[in-house]
Amino acid sequence: MDTRYSDFFVAGGALRSNAPSYVRRVADELLPGLLAKGKLCYVLNTRQMGKSSLVVRMIDDLRKQGGVKTVYIELNTIGTATDEMWFYSLVSEIAYQLNTTTDVRNWWKEHNDLAYVSRFIKFLQNIVLGEVEERIAIFLDEIDTVLKFDFSDDFFAAIRALYNNQAVDKSFQKLSFVLLGVAAPHDLIKDQTRTPFNVGYRIRLDELKLEDAQIMVQGLPQRGEAILERIFFWTNGHPYLTQKIGYKIAQNDDVIWTDERIDALVHELFLTDKALVEESNLQFVRDRMLSSTRKDKLLDLYRQIRQGKQIKNDEQSPTHNELKLYGLVRVEDQEYLTIRNRIYQDVFDLDWIKENQPVNWRRHVVIVVIAVLFMLSMLLYILWQRPQPVDVLAESYINNFESTTNPILRLDNLAKLYALPGYLDEADELFTSLTDDEKAALLINEASTSLLEAQLTTLKQANNKENKILIAEISNWLTGRNAALVADYETARVAFNEAINLNENNPVTRFERALVSVKMNDYQKALADLEVVLVLNRSLQGQVLELTSNEPLLYAELEENKVSFPILTELVLETTLCTEQKLRPGGRILCTFTSGLRQENGRQKISVGELSSGQYVLTLRNASPEYSGTWVVFDYLALKESSSEISIWEIGISNTPPDYSQRSWKEFCDPKVRPDCTAEFIIGTTDVGDFVKELNDWEFTVVKIYFEITDEQANRLTDLDLVLSTLYSTHEGADEFKMEVSLAGE
Repeated sequence: MDTRYSDFFVAGGALRSNAPSYVRRVADELLPGLLAKGKLCYVLNTRQMGKSSLVVRMIDDLRKQGGVKTVYIELNTIGTATDEMWFYSLVSEIAYQLNTTTDVRNWWKEHNDLAYVSRFIKFLQNIVLGEVEERIAIFLDEIDTVLKFDFSDDFFAAIRALYNNQAVDKSFQKLSFVLLGVAAPHDLIKDQTRTPFNVGYRIRLDELKLEDAQIMVQGLPQRGEAILERIFFWTNGHPYLTQKIGYKIAQNDDVIWTDERIDALVHELFLTDKALVEESNLQFVRDRMLSSTRKDKLLDLYRQIRQGKQIKNDEQSPTHNELKLYGLVRVEDQEYLTIRNRIYQDVFDLDWIKENQPVNWRRHVVIVVIAVLFMLSMLLYILWQRPQPVDVLAESYINNFESTTNPILRLDNLAKLYALPGYLDEADELFTSLTDDEKAALLINEASTSLLEAQLTTLKQANNKENKILIAEISNWLTGRNAALVADYETARVAFNEAINLNENNPVTRFERALVSVKMNDYQKALADLEVVLVLNRSLQGQVLELTSNEPLLYAELEENKVSFPILTELVLETTLCTEQKLRPGGRILCTFTSGLRQENGRQKISVGELSSGQYVLTLRNASPEYSGTWVVFDYLALKESSSEISIWEIGISNTPPDYSQRSWKEFCDPKVRPDCTAEFIIGTTDVGDFVKELNDWEFTVVKIYFEITDEQANRLTDLDLVLSTLYSTHEGADEFKMEVSLAGE
C-alpha cells in the first residue's frame, strides 16, 4: 500500500486541522468575518456533515492569526448531577480554557443569591470580559444534548440576551458564541410563551461540491478523478460517506477501481442488512426516525418523496424540519424536498417504510375502549353502596375538587377535606397529585390561606417528626402573609426569609417576598426573587408580568439591569410578535401586537392549529405596563382556516374599511348600517354592542369570545389561524402593546 494514501482520508470523527482531505465550503469563508464582528452564529445540521471539522479548522486559524482567544466545549461532557452543578461546570471550563485568575468556586458561592442563569451571565460579564483583553469566541458543541434539561430554555435565552446586550454595552461586542448540534433554531426555546431563538446568523453546511472537492483526487489511486466522480454518484457529496468510501479505496490502492468495483464496495459498506445495524450513520437516521413521536407522519412524508411526489419545503412544518434534521432529505434548489443521496435512497426504500409503518388500529381501539368504559361504569353503578355521612362529605369534597379548575372552589374543597378527621392521607394524596404548575396556581391565590391553615392544623395534630420542617415553613409563610396584609412589611420579610431558608424551591413564597420588597422599595431584591420564580415555575409568568408591568419603579429598575435578569427581561421587555407564536387549546401566550395594522400592513395572524369539536372561550387582555397609557380597539377578529380563508366565525368589518373618525363598535356592527358585519356571538357576559370596549390598560379590560367547533368542522378544517386587526393606534404615539391571549375548552 502506498503510504501517500494511508492517512489522507478520515473515516469518522473530526478531521485534524491540517487534514489534506478537508474541503473548504462557504461556511469557512463566512464564519471568520462574523466572529470578528462579535456575532452569534449557529451551525445546526444533521450528524456527520462536518460541523466539528469546521470548528477544529476555525479554532486553529484563529489561534494562528492572534487577537482572539477561543473556548471549545462539548456540552455532553459536562454531566447532569444537578442544574447548579451543570452551570458551575460550564463556567469553570470557560475560566480554565481562558486562564482567568478568579477563584471560580468562591465567586460562585458568593453569588448564590442569584439564579444559575443570572450567575452564568454575570460571570461572563464581570470576570471573563473583565480579565480577558482579546476578543473571545466560545464554541459550544452538541447543544442538542442540553434540550432534554428543564433549564434549556433559560440557557439559550441567556445566550440570546448576551448577544442582544451588545447594542447597549460595547464590552459585549468582543464576545462571540458559535452553537453547533443536531437541532433546529426553533428547538432551542421550546416554551411557546417565550421569545423564540430568532437572533444571530445561521451557517449552512451543505454537501460538498464535486468541483470544490478535487483536492481529494490527491488521496486516490489511479483514475482518481473518475473514482471521485463515482463516489459522488453515491454520496452526492455527503462529507462522512464520501470520506469513508475514499478511505476504503485508499487502503487498497493496488486494486483497479472501476465503477463496478466501487459499486460493490458501496454495497458492502452500506447496503446490506448488517450495515444497517452496524454503520453508525445509518443507525442514527433509522433510530431517530423510528423513535420520533411523529414517526407515522415522518414515514408517510418520506414515502411520498421516495415515490417521486414533489413536496414543497415548508419551513413552518415540524414534520418537514424533523425529516431534514435527521439527514434523510434535503432541500433542492431552495424549493422541493429530495432524498439526500443514492445510498439513503437504496437503504431506506419502500420495503423499509412498509416494514416500519404499522397498521393504524386507533379507530378500532377507541371503539373497544368506549364500550369497555360504558360497561364498567354500569357495573360500578350497580355495585355502588351508600357510604357513611363523613364518607359522603369526603367523597363530595374530592369530587368537587377534581371536577373543577376554578382555584377558589378547589381551595375551599381541599381545605374542608384536610379538616375532616381521618382524611389527612387522602387530602395529601390529592394535593401531591397536582403538578407543580397546578400547586402554584392554587397557592398564589389569596384564598389559599384557609388551605394553609387547615394543612398546618392537621400536620400539628399528626405529631410526626418528619413534618417538622414543613410545619415551620407553613407557619412562617402564614406569618409573612398576615403581616403583609396589615402593612407590617419588616415582619413579613423576616418571616418569608425563614420560610425560604427552609424550602428555597417554593416559587410562591419567593413571589410573595418580592411583593413585600416592592412595598419596601427594595426593587433589586424584588427582581432577584422574580427571576428565581420564573426559573422554578414558568406558569407564574402571568403574575410576574402583571406585577412588573404595574410598578413603574420596578419596571425602570429592570430596564437599567437587563443583563442581571435575562429571564425577566425576556418576559417583560422582549415579548415576541403575536404572529410568531402558536396558540393551542389550554394554552396562553404573551406577545406584542402592533397597532394600526388595519390601515398599514393588513391583519395579523396567530397560528391555532387543529381544534377538536367542542365549546371554547378565547380571552384577550391588554398586558402593557399600566403607566404606559397604551390602549387599542379591535375592528376585526376571526377564526379562519389558513389555506382556504374559510371562516369558522368572524366579528367585525370583513371587507369595507371603517370610518376612523368613529369610535363606537355598535355603529360599526349595527346590522341595519353594515349587513356585512357578522356579530351573532356572545362576547363575555355583555351584548355584542359592548364588544369593542377599549382595551384600556388602566382597567385591564378583558375581552372573551365564546364559540363552538362542530364535528363536521373539526373533521374538515385542519389548520386554523386567529386573525386580528386594530382600529386605533396607541396613546401618545406608541406603536405596539403587549397582549395576553388564551384559549380554553369549556
